[in-house]
Amino acid sequence: MAHDREVYIGEVPLFRIVRWLVGSHWPMLDRRPDGVVTFYMWHRGLTVTLTPKGAGSPFTSVHVTGKLPWPTDAAMARDAESRLDVEVRCVPEQPIAPWRWLQIRYGEESLIEWDEPAVPCVGYRRPMELPLPFQTFLADAVPALAADPRIRALLLGGSAVTGGMDHWSDLDTIVVVADDAAESLCAEHPAVVARLGPLLTAFRGTHLGEPRLLLCLYDTPLLNVEVKFMAERELATLTTPATVYWSRGPAPTLPSPVAPKAFDVQWCADRVPLWPHYIGRRLGRGELFEVAASLDFLRTRVLAPLVALEAGTPPRGVRRIEETGSPRLAALARTLAPYEPAALGAAALAAFELAYSLLDGHPELVRHVAAEERAMGFLREVVERG
Repeated sequence: MAHDREVYIGEVPLFRIVRWLVGSHWPMLDRRPDGVVTFYMWHRGLTVTLTPKGAGSPFTSVHVTGKLPWPTDAAMARDAESRLDVEVRCVPEQPIAPWRWLQIRYGEESLIEWDEPAVPCVGYRRPMELPLPFQTFLADAVPALAADPRIRALLLGGSAVTGGMDHWSDLDTIVVVADDAAESLCAEHPAVVARLGPLLTAFRGTHLGEPRLLLCLYDTPLLNVEVKFMAERELATLTTPATVYWSRGPAPTLPSPVAPKAFDVQWCADRVPLWPHYIGRRLGRGELFEVAASLDFLRTRVLAPLVALEAGTPPRGVRRIEETGSPRLAALARTLAPYEPAALGAAALAAFELAYSLLDGHPELVRHVAAEERAMGFLREVVERG
């Protein structure tokens, strides 16, 4: 007999909800214009509907129908909260009058009215779930920071907050400095990071336009830690997810993260038609390194982001693209090639065939069909001539 369950999950990326439900069997997602996503888990006999901003709230409604692994909505909510590190709400196992909702956060349960403010994703993640090497590093780093009265707090960012951190990750941190000491401490940044652990080397992120950032390599074990210094007054400008790991006195108030800018698919549709002609000319001249570099650019800026979008995950270039489980990965792999003209030519053709196939999934785009056909014809001629 089919049953249904529904829970409301706090602010967390959609792909993390899907990954929690499906594991390694990534489904094809049916995304409606209003943002509602439906997919089927044939291996489990389940139908899933995700409705962002369910019930006019910051929560995503997760409605599952079929042969369910959870006996109650509350059991499903407990599973979601423990796996996603985010507040979850649902109907209680024993409905109560006047109406109340079961709220689960930080592993604790309570009955609330729906309009009680939600706990934001920022600051929710449990630091003890960091991989052990990073826990050990932070255990040594906090006393070193606390010994300097000019330092007010230590924040964590990146995957330590958004999820997906493992022992292959780096650690993103922000050292919060008292406003009246921020300028004078600037020259001491290298000395501060040297006190946090067995530092091998560090350099400023001037190449990223961020001189307040130091990229550090620590030893025993090797850890890549990014340390950004910010004055207390600058925290209001923080746009990325972060959480307070340690603070001197009351924890600083952090702003809500700014939603990342949507990936511009039309940008791809406008530019891709020109590139077969460019790569064909470089291939014809024998500039094989330039062809390889151009294909890498195409994979990073167009192909992998479009594959990620199709799979319902945030585009991040080729970073962790394998985790999407997309059936397009085999086609993406065919865009790789050794330093050899025929192999690079075949990879180029495969790359643009994949690009146009992915763009076909966006019927709202303005396409440049004549340019697409003429440039692809030119590339095929070059490849065939060898």
